[in-house]
Amino acid sequence: MSGVIGISPNMKSETIGTFDDNSFFVRKGGLQYQIGDIGWDTPIYKGSNITVSTEKVYVGKAGLYFCNHKFITISNYNIDVYANIYHNTTNLNDYSVFVERDGHGSGRNTIQMTWIWNCSANDYFYIANSNGYAENPIFVGHKIGD
Repeated sequence: MSGVIGISPNMKSETIGTFDDNSFFVRKGGLQYQIGDIGWDTPIYKGSNITVSTEKVYVGKAGLYFCNHKFITISNYNIDVYANIYHNTTNLNDYSVFVERDGHGSGRNTIQMTWIWNCSANDYFYIANSNGYAENPIFVGHKIGD
């Protein structure tokens, strides 16, 4: 299995809000992002920034496969965060996966959730962490199309 082959420099990011610890939902443009299953009794504190980014990414084992790649990040530099983030949508073409925190003791403490869709590969794939290091991925995906 290979890592990320290349990431478009034309990433678009938008901060959709600041996390409110009285609410587990953030809504933007008709989509609803549910933030839940906070592990280890560690909350995402009020004041954490929530950002949605979109880019193109090449993934694949046997070759180059062009996919759409979106992710949500929640940044909080005060605590060691561990969580799952869910993307609720009625678009069945969205391919959702769960990831865990990025940082691994580095203090960066960014949670990232990635969903892949419209891929031409029926293969396993890695997505690099937000540092771009494919050799230490933050998740291993399912087979596309499963």
